[in-house]
Amino acid sequence: KVGSRIEVKMNDGEILKINIVASEINYIPIWNGKKEGKSTIYTQEVRLNKNFSNDCISDLSPFGKAVIGKCVGDKFSYKVDGVNFSGEILNVF
Repeated sequence: KVGSRIEVKMNDGEILKINIVASEINYIPIWNGKKEGKSTIYTQEVRLNKNFSNDCISDLSPFGKAVIGKCVGDKFSYKVDGVNFSGEILNVF
C-alpha cells in the first residue's frame, strides 16, 4: 500500500528496497473556447513521483501498480516501453 517500504527480488537477481509514495493529481482549468454554456473544462495532470536517490516510486507507476496489494512471496510483473519485468516480494516493512 502507499507508504509501505518493500524489498523485492527482480528476475535478474537484483534486490531493491523501494518506498511506495502517492502520486500528485492536479486539475487544471482550460478554456474550451465556447461562449455559451460552460466555458471551462478541466483536464487532469498526474505527476508520477519517482526519486530513485531516495528509493521512492509512485503508486501509479507500472512498478507501483504491479506491487500494490501484494504480500510476501507474491510474484508480480509489469511492462514498460514493450519490455517485460517481473519479480517477487521478499519483505514488506
